[in-house]
Amino acid sequence: MKKFLIFIISSIIFLSSVFCVTAGASYNSLTETLSLHSENYFFMSLDNDTVIFEKNADKQLLPASLTKIVTATVVLENCGDLSAVVTAPAYCIEMLNGTGSSTAGIKDGEQLSVDDLLHYLLIESANDAALILADYVCNGDIDAFIKLMNEVVEKAGCTNTNFVNPHGLDDEYQFSTPRDMAKLMKYAVQNSHFKNIISLKSYTIPASNLRKAQTILNTNKTLNATYTDYYSKYIVGGKTGSTSKAGKCLATISSNNGYNYVCVIMNAPQYNIDDDRAEENCAFVDTRIMTDWAMKNLELVKIADTANVAAEVPVHLSFTADYVTLCPSEDKYELVPTGTNEGNVEIKPVEGTVPEVLTAPVKKGDVICKANVLYGGEPIAEIELVASNDMRRSVILSVLDVLSRVFSSLPMKLLGAAVLIFIVVLVCLRIRSIMRKRKRDSLHIVSDNTHQNMR
Repeated sequence: MKKFLIFIISSIIFLSSVFCVTAGASYNSLTETLSLHSENYFFMSLDNDTVIFEKNADKQLLPASLTKIVTATVVLENCGDLSAVVTAPAYCIEMLNGTGSSTAGIKDGEQLSVDDLLHYLLIESANDAALILADYVCNGDIDAFIKLMNEVVEKAGCTNTNFVNPHGLDDEYQFSTPRDMAKLMKYAVQNSHFKNIISLKSYTIPASNLRKAQTILNTNKTLNATYTDYYSKYIVGGKTGSTSKAGKCLATISSNNGYNYVCVIMNAPQYNIDDDRAEENCAFVDTRIMTDWAMKNLELVKIADTANVAAEVPVHLSFTADYVTLCPSEDKYELVPTGTNEGNVEIKPVEGTVPEVLTAPVKKGDVICKANVLYGGEPIAEIELVASNDMRRSVILSVLDVLSRVFSSLPMKLLGAAVLIFIVVLVCLRIRSIMRKRKRDSLHIVSDNTHQNMR
C-alpha cells in the first residue's frame, strides 16, 4: 500500500513537471522597455550563440553595403599578398555611372594596394573598391567572384541569403536576413585583419600614382564619441549599409570584460526621435541601446547543476524505489540578467520526450529526456536530463510481471475458461454420481427393512 501511494504521488509530481514551451529569443519581452525603433534585428552572443534579442530575424531584406562584409572576406581568403598593387580597370568604374552610389573616386589606371582597397571598401563603403577587388581576385571574372561570395554564405551556415553583386546596390535577387548577416559577421571577424579594419575610426590612404594621401572616415558613427546619440564605448567595429529601398543597415561587434556580441539591424528608419532639428539613423540608435543594455545587464552564470534534481519519473520492476530522480547531464552556463542565480530559473521537461514510466534496470547517467531552462517564462537553453542513480531490477517482481502478462493474454484467458468449465463439469458429474449412489443406498436400506419385516 505504501509503495502504491508513493507511486501515485510520484506520478502527480511528474505530470505537473511537464510543460510545453516555444523556442524564441531570450529577452524579447524586455524590448518594449528599451523603446527600439527598428523592426528587423538580431542580437547574439559571439561567445556561445545565445540569442538575446530578435525581431523578424529571418525576413529576407536588401542588405545594401552589408554585402561588403562578404566581399572583404572573399578577398582576404583568396589574396595572400595584401601589399600587391592593383591597377583600376576602366570598366569597373564605368559600371557605377549613373548609380549615384558611394565611391572612393578611384580613377581609371589608378594604382592602389589590395589593403588600400580593403580600407576604402570597409571604412568608406566604396562601391568602386568592391568591383576593382572582385575583378582583381578572379582575373576579370566578377561572376566567379560572386560565386565565391555565395560559397562563403554556405560555409557560414546561412540559408536565406544570396548575392549577385559585390557592392550591395539593390537587386531583387540579392537578399539576406538579420540572422544570416550576424552569422556572416561572426564568420568574417575570425580574420584578424578584417576585424582590425572595421574597428578604425579613420584611416590614411597613402598617395597613389594619381592622387595625394587621403584620410577617410568610418561611416559607422557608433565608434565616434562625437555622435552622442549613436556612440557606445563597447562597440569595437562594424559595417554600415544604406539605400532608399534597403533603409538603414548596420552590423556591429562589441566587447567588454570577456563578453562579446554581434548586432545586426536591417531596413531601419531614419526620423526625428528626440524633437531636435536632426533626423536620427535608427540603426545606429537601436544598436547602441541593445549593446549598452547587454553589457550592463547580462552575466554568465550557472543555470543547471548536475547535483540538483530537476524531475522524477516512476520506475517499474524495482524494489529499490518507485521512481527515479532526473538531473541535468552537465553543468550549464548561460547569459542571464545580473543578479540571477539558479533559484531564478526553471527547468521544465519537454513534453513528448518524457517516458510515462521507466522499466528497471536503469543506470546512473542514462539520458531520459530533454528539458528547457526558462527565465521569465522564456526558454534560454535546452539540456538533457539523466538518471541520477542506478535502479536494479527485482527478480521476484520480474517473474510476477511475466506471469501476470502471460495469464492476462487472450489465449491464456481462453485456456483458463476452458479449464474452469472442465472443472465445473467434473464437479457436476461427481455430485451427480454421489447423489445417484446415495439414492441407490437409500433404496437398498428400505428393501432390507421390508424383507426383515416380512420375516
